Amino acid sequence: MFLSAAEIAALKLPGLPATTRGVLFAAERCNWSSRPRDGRGGGIEYAVESLPAQARIAYVGQNIDAIEVPASVARDAAAEPDAVAVVGSAAQGRDARLAILALAGSVAAQAQVKRKPADILFSDLYNGGTLDVAPWIAAEVKSLTPRTLSRWRALDRKGQKSKLGVDRAAARRGTGTLDRANDGEVRTYILALMAKQQQLTAHHIRALVADRFPKVEIAGKLVDLPPVRTFQYTLKAWKEAYCVELESIRNPDAFKSRMRFAARNANPASRLNEVWQIDASPADMLTTDGRCNIYVCLDIYSRRMVTLVTKTARAAGVGLLIRKAILAWGVPERIKTDNGSDFIANTTQRLFAALQIEHEKSAPFSPEQKGHVERSIGTLQRGLMRTLPGFVGHSVGDRKVIESRKAFSARLGEAAEDMYQVELSTADLQKRADEWCRDVYGNAAHAGLKGLTPFAVAAMATTKVRRIEDVRALDMLLAPVAGKDGKRIATKTGLRINDTHYIGGFLNVGDTVHRQQTLLSIEAAATPADIERILQQAGIPPSKPGF
Repeated sequence: MFLSAAEIAALKLPGLPATTRGVLFAAERCNWSSRPRDGRGGGIEYAVESLPAQARIAYVGQNIDAIEVPASVARDAAAEPDAVAVVGSAAQGRDARLAILALAGSVAAQAQVKRKPADILFSDLYNGGTLDVAPWIAAEVKSLTPRTLSRWRALDRKGQKSKLGVDRAAARRGTGTLDRANDGEVRTYILALMAKQQQLTAHHIRALVADRFPKVEIAGKLVDLPPVRTFQYTLKAWKEAYCVELESIRNPDAFKSRMRFAARNANPASRLNEVWQIDASPADMLTTDGRCNIYVCLDIYSRRMVTLVTKTARAAGVGLLIRKAILAWGVPERIKTDNGSDFIANTTQRLFAALQIEHEKSAPFSPEQKGHVERSIGTLQRGLMRTLPGFVGHSVGDRKVIESRKAFSARLGEAAEDMYQVELSTADLQKRADEWCRDVYGNAAHAGLKGLTPFAVAAMATTKVRRIEDVRALDMLLAPVAGKDGKRIATKTGLRINDTHYIGGFLNVGDTVHRQQTLLSIEAAATPADIERILQQAGIPPSKPGF
């Protein structure tokens, strides 16, 4: 590389004159290697290699391309065992130092300067801001010394690049005055105040701490409490560092809703009808029959959904929902519910046992254990209810916004049916829910199904489905339970059900009859053979031999 005297003077390299005449005198005095200049005007140009070391380093540093971390160096750094602990700002600091090492080596090689003097000159140029480095590197490494470069290079040679990453915030964490005061007792007290009353300001907390700890001990010395500004900075840092712990104490419900892992995206089922989840929720809308509840049954493997609209949450609704799902999908292996009274009722338990369905209950107050159906209910509420007349919002805040569409004076004394424009009955809502589950939800791509739809997953499944061949057997199981836990005693006038007496020729006076037998006795056309066949299909043993 050759430059003219005028070009060298224009660069204003350290250790060289800044005028053409001065550069010519320096070249003659130091006998720089030169050659005739080609082109118009002629003249002499000088080899960059002849310039002093300091000038060569500066020239190369100004003209070399900005260097990031070389790919090979980055791979070696990521392969170190300690690299897993280097994250965030520490990883960025490590990469900035490796990039500087690469730049220093490249500058020294191109300038043909030995390492030790090159490090001295490189550090001076780096600190002077004349080197072309990426802004994130300059922001990470503010200044440089030859000793620092030597230490970084030694760690690089030893395969300890991870030690170049330093998280200064982590290193300082826990070393503040309030962290160390009274061996952490002050910190514990302040965190307790923050958990108990989050509205307390730094002034309040400092006053309470001063009342309890007039003097604090740090490193064996009694000192005064720090000023309010220290409390403000510390409280801000602790609110970020202990946000999960504080939320779990101050608002357990919000913690479970927003911060506790729910494993909703996991798929605990490997085949069709292996696991169903059932839950109920009040509908976020009003019908002409009042507010109703919606039961949702979800097949975990295919994400298919079946709903049932009921006036109240009762065991009878659970039975009807299961009947609806079984007729559409077949009999499941296991059903998971919470501990609601409708799910643990004797009627529901007998239905599960008769159909040989395993009933799994989640822990009390743990909705995250059945996160799939909880999310599906939310999807139903947000996807369907918002589009229907009579929508009242998903929360009290939403409801107030809807009510505010009219002035207070206009809605004073107005019925809820008029305020929310209620038009649909429970039967209408059931029809809309069925159509939405079939046409919208069932044909929507699901992230949990790798982009497939519930309809497609169910259609591609090869699992053998167990079905109820005789619907009358299933209806018999779902019949209303007679009084006294489903037992009736046959008298000489027969069986009394709803003020009506029924007589079956196969019954004897004094026989104890269960609800299944009661329903069968009402079947006037059923013969004992028919009754026995239906019982066998339903998997229900007769209550006495020969029945």
